[in-house]
Amino acid sequence: MLISSSDDGTIKVWDTLDSTGEGGPSTSAPSKKGRRGEEFSRPHGTCMKCLRTLEGHKGYVNDAKPFRQKIFSAGYDCTIKVWE
Repeated sequence: MLISSSDDGTIKVWDTLDSTGEGGPSTSAPSKKGRRGEEFSRPHGTCMKCLRTLEGHKGYVNDAKPFRQKIFSAGYDCTIKVWE
């Protein structure tokens, strides 16, 4: 699982495993589906899929961290959110 935060106030949770069930660190680049698309290409040709988009911050999300079964995020809107 990979978590990304954005300047549009969203947090995305990504599946980092490919169709074979293998995963691990990799360098990702935007796919041809669009600048804000829901897929990212991986070096070996598979894609990471967006599992979930979390919306709630008003503006830039400074940081997002997983802890146990939750995600904690901090935004420039001076809020901290806990996601189930």
